[in-house]
Amino acid sequence: MTTAANAAPSATAVLRARGPRKAYGPRRGHGDTTSTLLCTRRAPTMEITTRPAPPTGIRRLLFRAPVHLYRLRLGWVFGGRLLLLNHTGRVSGKRRQVVIEVIEHDRTDGSYVVCSGFGAKAAWYRNLLATPEAGVQVGLRTLPVTAHPLDGEEGGDLMARYASRHPRAARRLVRFMGFSVDGTPEDYRAVGRRLPFVRLSPRRP
Repeated sequence: MTTAANAAPSATAVLRARGPRKAYGPRRGHGDTTSTLLCTRRAPTMEITTRPAPPTGIRRLLFRAPVHLYRLRLGWVFGGRLLLLNHTGRVSGKRRQVVIEVIEHDRTDGSYVVCSGFGAKAAWYRNLLATPEAGVQVGLRTLPVTAHPLDGEEGGDLMARYASRHPRAARRLVRFMGFSVDGTPEDYRAVGRRLPFVRLSPRRP
């Protein structure tokens, strides 16, 4: 028979002897789901390799070959992917021409978005900043436009959308422009934030 002297202590007595229980945070691996997702969210891995300089010599002649096709009224062979930009030289005041790839065409307002793969030092980009009034020819269609430079966030979204529509062309384009990407939208957005984009909006005569 068990006596009161050697009886096992009750659970209540043990808890009182230990004192108040300490409060601990959530165990590792069982914490807040939101904070876990934020901590594991992948950052862009885009890297800049070697940014190209504007073409000179024979490379410049090759780059200007589409201009001559447009002058021969053969611009239709490019479909809607390339446009001819007629703009004004910021120093000479003379008419200049360059063929640029269309990044996006908004059918609701008729605007075209283009990008300078050579950065802000490209002559046509600097010319548009000095004189925004210009003209474009897409295929056989011509229209007067006004140039509106876009900010980095818009450029990032535009580049991500372009990559989703033309994945192969986007990979070649960013490689040519001196960027290394892993193919994710985040990386393409990082590239787009570093490039100057321009919206060419139709101008009423």
